[in-house]
Amino acid sequence: MSNQANIENELMIDGWMKEVAVEDLPPSIQQIADVIGFRPALLLIKHYGGEMLYLPKPDSIYRSFRDKRIKQEFNGYNYKELAQKYGITVSWVREILADTPHPDQMNIFEIEA
Repeated sequence: MSNQANIENELMIDGWMKEVAVEDLPPSIQQIADVIGFRPALLLIKHYGGEMLYLPKPDSIYRSFRDKRIKQEFNGYNYKELAQKYGITVSWVREILADTPHPDQMNIFEIEA
């Protein structure tokens, strides 16, 4: 079933929602409806109405994704390359990797006697 069909099915439960028009919504919700669509905005109201809903800024989501990728791509020596690739300073790459062990570093607890 498509996402739109799921939305329609969920909204069918509350018959009165079928009669609501965009103009009936508060201006802030009208703005949301302009971005995501009228029916998805009603679905948000249905599920989260009366609650505080925090939406992070896009850069905070990107930052988390970027930091994860830097940790995955780190080979122990490519600080400068990662800094250039992600548009940050070498010192910031080092900060991101501060808790990441060097790939060539041995763990003293894994050394066999």
